[in-house]
Amino acid sequence: MSKKIGLMLIGMNGAIATTVTAGIEAIKKQQIDEIGLITQIDEFKKLNLVSIENLQIGGWDIVESPHIDCMRNHHIVDNELIDKISDDLAKITVYKAPKVGITKHILNVDGIKNTECKTGVKEAIAKIIDDINDFVSKNKLDGVVIGNLSSTEPLPKETEFLQSIEAFEEAIESNNSNIKSGMIYAYAAIKAHAPYFNFTPSVTVGNPALTQLALREHVAVAGNDGKTGQTLYKTVIAPMLKWRNLKLEGWYSTNILGNNDGRVLEEPDHKETKIRSKSKVLSNILGYDDFYHRVEINYYPPRNDAKEAWDNIDFKGWLGKRMSMKINWIGEDSILAAPLVVDIARLLWYTQEREDYGVAKHLSSFFKDPINNNDHNFNNQIQLLLDYIYN
Repeated sequence: MSKKIGLMLIGMNGAIATTVTAGIEAIKKQQIDEIGLITQIDEFKKLNLVSIENLQIGGWDIVESPHIDCMRNHHIVDNELIDKISDDLAKITVYKAPKVGITKHILNVDGIKNTECKTGVKEAIAKIIDDINDFVSKNKLDGVVIGNLSSTEPLPKETEFLQSIEAFEEAIESNNSNIKSGMIYAYAAIKAHAPYFNFTPSVTVGNPALTQLALREHVAVAGNDGKTGQTLYKTVIAPMLKWRNLKLEGWYSTNILGNNDGRVLEEPDHKETKIRSKSKVLSNILGYDDFYHRVEINYYPPRNDAKEAWDNIDFKGWLGKRMSMKINWIGEDSILAAPLVVDIARLLWYTQEREDYGVAKHLSSFFKDPINNNDHNFNNQIQLLLDYIYN
């Protein structure tokens, strides 16, 4: 009998998660095809991955409105499709998220006026683990995968407590204010023996403390920061420049985005985390850094979930002649992200079942800043995944 697996998302009422939900439930009712899911192409059919029909979705959010209302309010999924799957959407469980470690900026963006929270870090972890166990029991699941789709968090002001699991657990006991919400969920997921992935640039897994915990608890983890647009094509174009020996002089990138993610990234502390994640790839691929690289992110409300990226690339060729390339990418942020979330969940569960615990390096192609992999070349990352599934 095929296993039934839960996919629990942090930020369940957000734009990406509601788009994930719509796609999963629509596939189950044969309302849409499976465009965008790489786990549905021929190369992955031999793996016998958990089927879409056996994925049960749920999660947490600080926004306590009904999931279907949030889906409509994001204006990404067509109302006609929502109506066709409304009965299924009504059954989805969204647990109340503890507000520990969440900045007031995120709370205000999401419309949560009461920012007071008396729950401590330890209590928040216990609640999340209870929620996971409840979800598994209520839905008669064989296990769950946890995915972080929440808003980008500021970088912690100090990181000593992330250097070992002992230091991290001491920080939990002392209610250290540097422990962010994403870290709390990551720790709770691992302690509940649930594979975990970080689709955000926030600091969660990928540090010594939680990597040690994942290995100790026999849990597979992956991250960081889903690669859906501008960084995706950078990791394709930069290898071309390298292997044609064309010298990059400058790459200017700007992004406009109108959804809640864009609003959160208006705050400088949050934006710093995102830009750091987006800025690493070029020098790594090219093998040099004597070029100008600038990344801008700007909030532009009229676009809602549509994001637009403009790139100007200046490079030199034979005889030192200067040339340039212009790129204009227009995409739907959540439409690009949602199938990746499903792919990662299915492949991470497969990894867990193979008893490959700790960081799932072979999932690097899904992330801007993959843990334990400094090779940002997209083709190399895909080959890493294929080598893993065929060995």
